Amino acid sequence: MNHRNTQWKVLAWLLLLPVSLLVGCGEGEMPAESPMEASVSEAAPQVSTAGTPRVFFVTPEDGRQYSSDFDVAMEFGSENYEISAIPEGFDAETDEPRADVGHYHVGVDTSCLPAGEVIPQGEGWVHFGDGSNIFSLQVESGFYELSLQIGNDEHRTQDGLCETINIEVADGI
Repeated sequence: MNHRNTQWKVLAWLLLLPVSLLVGCGEGEMPAESPMEASVSEAAPQVSTAGTPRVFFVTPEDGRQYSSDFDVAMEFGSENYEISAIPEGFDAETDEPRADVGHYHVGVDTSCLPAGEVIPQGEGWVHFGDGSNIFSLQVESGFYELSLQIGNDEHRTQDGLCETINIEVADGI
């Protein structure tokens, strides 16, 4: 790999990251009637696909407290599983979902669903069908259970690809 190209790519990524965080994408939004709001940022490519697949929260950290003065920054990751946007024009009734390819879903105060279930729209779930892995959660003070789950093109859960953490959002931190 050319070291100079790598430096330019890292520099470009560092310069574009703040812009992409401000601009955002629309796929990961909760319905208007929800008590929480989400704003999505960039899609990050997931490249490793060898070994046992897993999904995880990069942030927030399990068991930590976060200030109610700020949105809770969230970033997700996966290993050994391809993350991709749902293909444009995909129709769950006529098209076959791609094998071993999925996208993120975050459940707020919702536990992991069993493998093979369709992740519902709303009902505490935020869908990231655009393949993104970063967003900001706006919630009031309280304790929250957050579940990160992979769904395929049909939003069906994948065996073993879910992680649950607990956080507290508190005043005066």
